[in-house]
This record gives sequence, C-alpha cells and structure tokens, in this order.
Amino acid sequence: MTPDRQLASKPLVQLALGLLLAFGLAACVQPPLPPTPPPAPVTPTPASSVTPAPTLPPLPSPPVITSAPGTAIATGPAPGTPQAVTATVAPATPEATNPPTLTPEPATDTPAPTPTAPPTPAPLPTVTPRQIFFPGIASQGPTPTPITNTPIQHVVIIIKEGRSFDALFGRFPGAEGAVRGEKADGALIDLARAGDRLGGSPDASSASAQLAMGGGRMNQFDLIPGAALADGFLLPFTQAWPEDIPNYWRYAQTFVLSDRTFSAVAGPAFPNLLHLVAAQSALVTDNPTQSSDTWGCDAPAGARVRTEPNAGNPTWVFPCFNIANLPERLQARPVSWRFYGPRPGADGYQTVVLNAIQTIRTSYLWNNNVTGDGQFLVDVLRQQLPAVSWLVPPGEFSERPTASLCEGENWTVQQINAVMKSSLWANTVIFVVWSHFGGFYDHLPPPQVDQFGLGPRVPLLIISPYARPGFISHGQAELTSLVTFIERNFGLTPLSGRDAGANDLLENFDFRQAPLPPLLLSARRCPG
Repeated sequence: MTPDRQLASKPLVQLALGLLLAFGLAACVQPPLPPTPPPAPVTPTPASSVTPAPTLPPLPSPPVITSAPGTAIATGPAPGTPQAVTATVAPATPEATNPPTLTPEPATDTPAPTPTAPPTPAPLPTVTPRQIFFPGIASQGPTPTPITNTPIQHVVIIIKEGRSFDALFGRFPGAEGAVRGEKADGALIDLARAGDRLGGSPDASSASAQLAMGGGRMNQFDLIPGAALADGFLLPFTQAWPEDIPNYWRYAQTFVLSDRTFSAVAGPAFPNLLHLVAAQSALVTDNPTQSSDTWGCDAPAGARVRTEPNAGNPTWVFPCFNIANLPERLQARPVSWRFYGPRPGADGYQTVVLNAIQTIRTSYLWNNNVTGDGQFLVDVLRQQLPAVSWLVPPGEFSERPTASLCEGENWTVQQINAVMKSSLWANTVIFVVWSHFGGFYDHLPPPQVDQFGLGPRVPLLIISPYARPGFISHGQAELTSLVTFIERNFGLTPLSGRDAGANDLLENFDFRQAPLPPLLLSARRCPG
C-alpha cells in the first residue's frame, strides 16, 4: 500500500474504533431497578387455628420438694395412684478429703440443660470431629480426644451383679479376705465352695443387708430370707475358689485388686447402680416392685420403689427421677460417653439404670447414647470408643447367683481382650466392679457415711497400662469412687457430697511407669 492510501484510510479506522467504544459503553449501563413495593401487612393467625406440633406423651410430673444440701428428694403419689416421680438435687460441697495425687485444672463446666424430647426420636446426623460434636453419636472417624488430667483418655466400667468381696476373692493371697464366717449363734463355719452356679439367691434388700450386718458384727447372714436351701445349705456362706475364676485372679495378680471398695448403699442393685451414674441414689433403698423386667421411666404404672426422705420414714414412689447425673455433665463439657446394655425386653435390661433418669430417658440422649451391649465390641473394633463407657452384660453373663460364673467371666474376658488388642489399650482404664453384695457373707464392717451406706464390700479390679502392677489396694473406696475418678480425670465438678469426699482411686496408678503390656486371656470351657 502506498503512503497516500495509508493516510486516506486512517480516519476510517479511527471512526470504526469510536463506534465500537460507544456501543460497548452503552451495553454496560444497566437500567434503574424498579422501586421496591411496600411490604404487605401481616395478619396474625388466630391461636385457635394453629395446629400444634405433635409431641411425645410426657411422663406425669409430680410435685418437687427441696431438701438440705447434698440430698435428693423423691416425692410421689399416694400408693395406687400411677404417676411418674421426679427428684431434685441440691449438690453439697463438703470439705475436700484425700486430695488427689494430681492437681486437675480448675473446672469450668456448667450443669447440663434439661434436654427436650423431639416429636419422633430419631438419630442425629453423623458428624465428624471437625464439626459440632455431640458425644455418643456414631461417626465415620474416631471420637475426639478429650482434655484429661492424666494419660487416661478412655474409662470403661464393666458392671457385674451381686457378689461380696469374700465371695469372690476371700482366698486371694495378701488381700483382706476370709475363708470362715460367723453365724448368728456365734458358730464359725467354713465358706463352702460355690462352684459354677448356685441353686438359689439369698435376699439382698436393704432390710436384709441391715440384718446381715448386725450393727457391724457381720454375723447374721444366715438369718436373711433365702439364706438356706431346703437341705440346710447356707447360700451366703459360699465363695469361689481360684479354679472357679482363674482369669479374674490373673487380672488381680497382674494389675490392681481393691479389697476396701464398699457398695454405696447397704442394699440391692438399683440404688447402687444409680450411684455409678449420679453419685447418689435419689433416696432409693431397694429395687422397684411390680416390675420385674424394667426399673425406670418405662415401668408399668403400678411400679413403686422404696425411698427414705427421712430415716425410718419410707415413701413409695414411681421409679423415674430428675437428678443431676454424670452422663449429662459429660455431655455439657462435651466429653463423649455411652451406656451399653441389654435392650428393652431382654434379660438384664433392668440394669440399664439410665432408664430411671427422666431427662435422659425422654430425650435424644436415650437414642443416641444408650445402646446394646453388643455395640461395645463394634465401637472398639472401629476405634470409636467414647471417652466414658458403662457396660452391663446380658442377664446370663451377669454372674448373679443362679448364673454361670464361668460364662460370665468368659464374657468379661472377651470385652477386655478386644480393648487390649486395639490401640485404645495405650490410654484406657477398665474397671470391673460388682454392683452390690448379693446377700453373700463379708466379714469387714462397712463405715457409716450417711443413712444409706456404706454397704458390704464388693470386688473391684483396675486394669490399665498405668495400673500399679500386682497391687492390692487397701485404701477405703466405694462405688461412687468411680464417678470421682472420672470427674478428676476430665476436670468436672462433683455432683454431690458423696463423690466430693470419695477416694478418687488415683493411688492405684503410676503414670510414670513403663506402660504394662496387654494380658490376653483365653475363654474357658464351662461346666455343662
């Protein structure tokens, strides 16, 4: 192209560029938005036309009365009037005794709010540690590691049924045991070998416990109802021999055996089970009546349980209570927890004691945190064991007098082996404890700490990599001490005066020692 033509075309190019620029700017300009119309007036809907959301039928609410600090008040209807009972607790904080070996950080927890029951109980969605964590809900990964005052990150409490210390470990070398017992007439008799199972069950009610203890003389076990079989054989004066429970002896020889752990209440299972989750019995002294297969808020309307708001002045109430408890205190922290046990209708469901705490039984916690006993092995295998676990067996493995000791011990070994085979063993403690004395002889008089207890001794095994090896603990403890240990370990404040003053069991651990290896044991072949 010649220079003349280049000069001629230059104005045309400039004109084209100008037009393109103009069209582009016009496209970018948005028309103004129309004015927003004023909001339409809202007409309130008459209350009569609103359909209320469906709700679960609530348990009847009884009157609530107050009490002196440190006591639970259970009040209920007159006999024959079906009505659920609540109880109110005013926690006491007496002077601390037996200061812990380790100094926990100041607790900052607050009491758990009272959960409300959803219209239709349903599992909450799965969450992970990176999301908001609701303890006890199954997740795809391991549960979050709690902040603890010791290396213990998992506490497992295995609860077996009634046996006294002398009935199981009276022959254990170095322990405060007995192989002979005194009857009401002053005669001394040898404790006969119990064998694998007995032909009956001595009575273990509060009245029988007081009768058997004889004001501290411990010499009237032969007078309690059900003590003698038809042939005159005295059930309370029996005990297991080493060959009857060899694996329990192996645990005692390798880890810790406590020979000074007393039942929390001089009586049967129900009030003592309440102590294992609430550090109090809600003033309960006995097992519920008119309800053989469930002891809680879902019991038949006619079910009643004996309470003593005042010593010697019993009141019979429905076995459903509102009391401060450890699971809800853990929930508020939050520290993960679960209660594993037989499901409704199964033998042993009575021992799922959280059924008797209304704020758990009627809330989402019941569906999410209370589950079948078989789920324990699943959670261990999946590395999803919560920080705190209560585990009660089916009735056939409970070691009640008429059940097989061998089969009960095999079940316990299976649960412990599962933990020991996993990486959870490195930071776990397993407490194996018997819930009450079961009507069996024990020679050591229990101290009296309040109108309810303590009761006769029960065996306690403490199994952990940090347990003092081969140690027999002579420090006075009680069932409530397990609650105290959990509170000290996770930095929680006491629930009542009982756990505030109970032995925290820390003397049974050495957190500086080389961790003990697992002790894997084999199941035994049980008698036919």
